[in-house]
Amino acid sequence: MTRILVVDDSALVRKVLERLLAERGMETLQFAQVEAVADLDTRSLGAAILDDEVDEASGIELGRALLDRDPSLPVAFLTGTTDPNLIREARALGPVFEKGDDLTPVATWASSTARK
Repeated sequence: MTRILVVDDSALVRKVLERLLAERGMETLQFAQVEAVADLDTRSLGAAILDDEVDEASGIELGRALLDRDPSLPVAFLTGTTDPNLIREARALGPVFEKGDDLTPVATWASSTARK
């Protein structure tokens, strides 16, 4: 089963993505804090979905660190910001999805992009 890393400080976002990804035959590895992912072995991951701002930490920096370790890992970001610089930084690493009521596009991206 394909495992998708989800790092977001919103329990609701993590729960919704867990359900949407499970409907597509994937499981999630969830964290609410960037620090919890510091030493994660990315080889078992199909993709990563990261909040661009997790509490006081940077999901974008986490994305860079994950890609430094594993350049083939598909990485996407969730955002609630309107800061164009932050969005531009995230887009340089992967697609950016707006946080909102419908996270289906994020799950669709994961199911079509994840490594098997």
